[in-house]
Amino acid sequence: MTKTQLLYYGYGITGKSDLKRQDGYWYFRTVPNILKKNLAADNIQLEDSSCIVFITSVFLRTMLKYGERGYRFILQEIGFVGQNISLVSEALGLSSCMLGGFLDDEINSFLEIDGPSETIQNIIVIGHK
Repeated sequence: MTKTQLLYYGYGITGKSDLKRQDGYWYFRTVPNILKKNLAADNIQLEDSSCIVFITSVFLRTMLKYGERGYRFILQEIGFVGQNISLVSEALGLSSCMLGGFLDDEINSFLEIDGPSETIQNIIVIGHK
């Protein structure tokens, strides 16, 4: 694999389309698009899902160790965890969908977490293909 292939498959542009009502293009990349997935989420039947994974973060724990940079590490780790869950789901013959659009306060309440010190960061719905 060449360096160019490594970068292309890591975050390369796979296509483009015209923006509606303005000049420019919308570029498509090799990574999941949360907005596109959420628009498709109207087709997800939560009651038929096999599993729903809630990923939260405890800010103080990470920021005590890493200072202000800890916030960046939290966001990176959430991405790593989400990616791993998605990859394992695929390997098991399951489908997964990360939801970026949800009501934080309602989910935090459901999970019995307070929001400021620990909060919901990602939701992944897993089910049959």
